Amino acid sequence: MTINNLIGYDPLGWMSADVVEESAITEPVKKVTRAKAKVASVEIIEEVNAVEAAEIEIIEEILEELSADSEDEVENIEPLVDLGAHPSLKSLSTLYTTFKRVIDEHDVIEINASEIATIDTATLQLLVSLKKDASRLNKTITIIYPSERFIESAKLLDLLTILDVTE
Repeated sequence: MTINNLIGYDPLGWMSADVVEESAITEPVKKVTRAKAKVASVEIIEEVNAVEAAEIEIIEEILEELSADSEDEVENIEPLVDLGAHPSLKSLSTLYTTFKRVIDEHDVIEINASEIATIDTATLQLLVSLKKDASRLNKTITIIYPSERFIESAKLLDLLTILDVTE
């Protein structure tokens, strides 16, 4: 039989070639009484409870820190929202949350669109929705310093008048 031809080759042949001998156990197994087993299981349960209590304490500390941080953020909300250079669907939920917080705190909101190099339709839809809801909420929303790319994208979708942006 050649190396490349495996027809007739028994893939389990190696098992019959080596005989595994069973060795006798040299140490006797210690007999565990029910009382010892019960004590061991109680100790394990107590240890698990201690670990869970420590985890709960750590989680509570983290939640307290997060709530303290969010309270600081609520107090320091500025009426200016910067869209950044590339607002997209990835950052839309963060942008939406920012708009909600700013609208709750201020009556006049400015949106800085000066750095925009690209903008997707989802972000433009959010801005249109924001502008439409502003009048219902008695809020004033102004898009300041729109970049040429922002104007071009809004013009392409015929949103210049809705967004109240001039060329």
